[in-house]
Amino acid sequence: MNTIVQGQQVDRSMASSIILLARPHFLIPGFLLYALGFMFAVYNDGVLSLNQFLLGYSIMMPAHLAVSFSNDYFDVEADAISKRNPISGGSGILVHRPELRPLALRIALGLMLLSAIMAMIFFLVYHPAWYFLLFAWGGNLIGWFYTAPPLRFVYRGWGEVTTAIAAAMIMPGLGYICSLGALDIKFLALAGVLFGYGLFFIITVEMPDIESDRVAGKNNLLVRIGLRSGMVLAMAVTLVGSLIFLIGAMADLLGAARELWVLFFASLLPSTLAIYGLSRYGRPGFDVVLHSKINFSSIMFFIIIVDLLLLYLIGPLF
Repeated sequence: MNTIVQGQQVDRSMASSIILLARPHFLIPGFLLYALGFMFAVYNDGVLSLNQFLLGYSIMMPAHLAVSFSNDYFDVEADAISKRNPISGGSGILVHRPELRPLALRIALGLMLLSAIMAMIFFLVYHPAWYFLLFAWGGNLIGWFYTAPPLRFVYRGWGEVTTAIAAAMIMPGLGYICSLGALDIKFLALAGVLFGYGLFFIITVEMPDIESDRVAGKNNLLVRIGLRSGMVLAMAVTLVGSLIFLIGAMADLLGAARELWVLFFASLLPSTLAIYGLSRYGRPGFDVVLHSKINFSSIMFFIIIVDLLLLYLIGPLF
């Protein structure tokens, strides 16, 4: 009886470790970006289909989830010297339970395989543009090689670019293609704006880990230019985003000034907080982890507002 109880305790411990390793809360921004792309496509005469939406997300979700497992597997040495926080530093599970490393690798590969299979099913059922499979499978490879050799983007100075591409192009783009069947100039305009917010996101995530990243040999942007310069860049890209929405609203470039005004005012939150954080840098009481959490919350708020606006716009189609 005691053996069974102990076995159950071990199983529960392993299950909880796997859940923590997966960091499922990071699926939320990915889902919001995928939904943003899908709804933007519907707004631009794409197909409003729950089946296409769910099947498309069954491609992205396992791919996105796999990144948590592969990053922790290949980044375990760096995670051993970094401090845990809610938005960066890895889960730390493989540092304390190295016996789970082989399992983490198998889970990552299994999730990527599942994503590739679901992409093939979607392609055969709905016949999107020929580059759909390259798009879906390429997203898997970007996530894998973020830390995996031989490319190791984050160690070679390409981590910020690949993350911004994933946030601006891959995640919303997959949703867009799943509805409209192809990419077009309207999506590329959206992706251009989102690219700046993708940079803001990855700079925010890197802020608390500059010293440990430097020791670990990561050649990321903040290691090269420092925290203050990174905060200046984060502020700049958010201000550019706000300026784009303001110009569009004032000029009514797309005949949708009301919607662009909503996006402009929503974009002021990350811009304002980025300015405030920079003004606090170097002063007593400045907490880089707290600032990163605030920045992260502000970009989540902005994405939610965009999603809600699109949901409102396509609401009559339901």
